[in-house]
Amino acid sequence: MVVAIYRENPDILLLDCTYPTKRFNLPLLTIVGITAANATIRAAQVFMSGEKSEDYAWELQQLKNLMVRHEVAFPRVFFCDRDLALLNSLESVFSVGPVLLCLRYVTKAVEAHVRSHGIPRVFDLKVSKHRNPTWKN
Repeated sequence: MVVAIYRENPDILLLDCTYPTKRFNLPLLTIVGITAANATIRAAQVFMSGEKSEDYAWELQQLKNLMVRHEVAFPRVFFCDRDLALLNSLESVFSVGPVLLCLRYVTKAVEAHVRSHGIPRVFDLKVSKHRNPTWKN
């Protein structure tokens, strides 16, 4: 069922890796797609042994193998945070499609940079005023 839905909506993948969880003490990589109706499709979720390029490359290669096996087109666009190991692995495994950084992570990085230079917060980086009214909170 999920393969059939993803086969119809292969264009975008969002990747996020959490910090090691308390129970297993392993990072969790979550990969989701987005349908034309703005619903998310869980493409993969895996506990990883580490967060190095080799770890990501292995996980992404397994995902690519599944896509080939089930005749799912490769994504045209990837979204993720600025994890250099993940970015390098995406480039080596999926040589097609741009990798875009999520606005949330870019905003957090800018705010951290501003604070590190002692600059008072004189502007609001939140994009809530530009939100689409159909988005849920």
